[in-house]
Amino acid sequence: MSQIEKKKELKEIMDKIEVLNKRMEMRKKKKNKIIMIIYCISIAFVCVYVPWKQSIQPYNFSLGYSFIWSPPKLSIIDVGRVALELIGISALGGLALCFSGGFKKFF
Repeated sequence: MSQIEKKKELKEIMDKIEVLNKRMEMRKKKKNKIIMIIYCISIAFVCVYVPWKQSIQPYNFSLGYSFIWSPPKLSIIDVGRVALELIGISALGGLALCFSGGFKKFF
């Protein structure tokens, strides 16, 4: 095999590797996009379907969940539980992005 033929073969192999790398990058972007869409939908749902509580001193009673536009009577939003849900969803979303390779360009 001559030197020219070896160079051609090497060039073909490098081109194939480049095509495969582009495909892998497109798949990773698609995964990250799906993760972010699910994350945003989850955050929106938590902000619209909230937990309610009724506070009669010194007790707090949980009234369950309801949409924000139809609250139970004499109740307030349980902000602590909403914050905890938002933190949990954000942690899960961050982990999903880490495991899918979404943060590799930053580290």
